[in-house]
Amino acid sequence: EHGIMVFPEGIDRDQTGEKPKNQQRTKSRSSRRRYFRRKRRKQMLLAVLIREGLCPLSRESLTRWIKDDAYPEDASFRDWFKMQPYPLRAEALDRPLNPHELGRVLYHMDQRRGFRSNRKEGDGEQKKFHSGDADRGIRGYVETQDLLNTHVTMGKVAMHLSQQAKVDAVRRRFVKRDDYVKEFDLIWNKQSDLHGNDSLGAQLTEKLHDEIGAPFD
Repeated sequence: EHGIMVFPEGIDRDQTGEKPKNQQRTKSRSSRRRYFRRKRRKQMLLAVLIREGLCPLSRESLTRWIKDDAYPEDASFRDWFKMQPYPLRAEALDRPLNPHELGRVLYHMDQRRGFRSNRKEGDGEQKKFHSGDADRGIRGYVETQDLLNTHVTMGKVAMHLSQQAKVDAVRRRFVKRDDYVKEFDLIWNKQSDLHGNDSLGAQLTEKLHDEIGAPFD
């Protein structure tokens, strides 16, 4: 006598409907990979900033973070991190920054790299990017572009928004990667001009520009 063999379903069900059983596992794995890449990118940039005297973190503390996953607790690093980056990004186009200020700007811009267009994204995602995502409270790029047409960089946009009666968070809007590349180049070139032949100006070489700007590629 033969019984009935019942195969387990290859799908999971939840309130949103059916989905492949391995979907959540794949999503979690992708999130872990993104987190690791982002952390490694920060560490590599910090190594360059430390080498160039643009960040007060010690090499030993960075090495412990890389090898033992022990996040730096240096007081000088905490103070450096507390510097408000958006005002510095705006001021970088008007006055010479000191080495640690410039390093803070460059580190912050690596963290906020903007949106890079992906051909695989559907029309729905492209529409959200341009018009905004109300569910997530993110303003669309059309509005961001209008602000950039007036204020040129996101650093300047942030300062403009902070002075409005109703403060609108600059981070809650879509921005293109190209906008950050443009701001990075503007800040780099302006600081090179402002510092001229002084010690910091001599450091701002094309080679260092390409090394620090690599995360935007």
